[in-house]
Amino acid sequence: MEEWRREPEVATPRAVGAAFGVFYVAGGLVALLVAASDSAGAPGRPVLTALGASALLVGAVVAARRAHLPRLATHPLAALATGLIGAAVLVTPDPRSAVLVAAVSVFVAVDTGVFFARLHALVHLSACLATTTATLLVRGGVGLLSALALDLVLVAVALVVGVLARRASSASVDGLTGLPNRRGLDDALERLALAAGRSGGPLSVALVDLDGFKAVNDASGHDAGDELLRATAARWRAVLPRSALLARVGGDEFAVALAAPPAELALVLSPLVRDPGRPASAGVAAWAPPEGPAAALHRADAALYRAKRGGRARCEVAGPETASVALATDLRRRSRPAPSVPSTSRWWPPTPPADPPWGWRRWPGGRTPCAAP
Repeated sequence: MEEWRREPEVATPRAVGAAFGVFYVAGGLVALLVAASDSAGAPGRPVLTALGASALLVGAVVAARRAHLPRLATHPLAALATGLIGAAVLVTPDPRSAVLVAAVSVFVAVDTGVFFARLHALVHLSACLATTTATLLVRGGVGLLSALALDLVLVAVALVVGVLARRASSASVDGLTGLPNRRGLDDALERLALAAGRSGGPLSVALVDLDGFKAVNDASGHDAGDELLRATAARWRAVLPRSALLARVGGDEFAVALAAPPAELALVLSPLVRDPGRPASAGVAAWAPPEGPAAALHRADAALYRAKRGGRARCEVAGPETASVALATDLRRRSRPAPSVPSTSRWWPPTPPADPPWGWRRWPGGRTPCAAP
């Protein structure tokens, strides 16, 4: 069922906005051309002209705002297109022109096949087929078999483009774990950075390495290593919040992104880092606009290296150079509560005890380990 609810990787805001914009403009031009022809007839010409102009306006706005198109806007756009086509068919008095206008539904079939999850595509395509068939029969002049023939074309187009879209999306998916690969990670980070930039909210990224993975490969072979990676991906996907992005970068290295401050992401990663079955090391960094997400990944990689060098089974946070990162420390569920973390503190703890009970020590640049060594 999850596969039926998963949108193709190609369904980026820019791609969705561009496609819907072009199709709305094309549909509007078809309606205007039919309205300008002699076959349109006087009674339906003004309404058909108004519908075509409305489609042109919607297409221009969507295309212009494609980079900022909310993901949920695709559903009302598809529903609106279906309604406009149905209304245009009803007011087109000539049967041949009505079939031509109804054929614009192929644009809806393409959009649903390429950009929608299978379950949502089924709903929108069914609504489109029902509307097209009903309006053709209600207006008269078109037989049931002709309407069903058009429906068959729409279904075939939706199926073909849907298969092609998911084949293209598979290039962004890791074949072993089913997680996004590096290409999928880069695309997803661009979308997350764009959303964080619009809202002004935080965005943090992390790189996570399995500790001791090479020993498993050497001792038990690559098949055992592959099985460990699959099991780890499934376990981590179940532990992480649904809003978190989990990707496999390569080998035993994974990436996690979350629209939250670095401290919150580090807390989210604590079950992964301290997993008794297979611990991991992690490096966390905050994305700071106007830099690209790759810069945050680079800092996370440096923090991961320090975590491994510091003893593994730990996480280290590296904030942007212009800001210090304060981190909550109750990650190992110590019997002794961890000290509070002042949000403006440059060093943490502010005054370390002479004999730190958990081995905490100062880190340059305001960086702190995510858990006690």
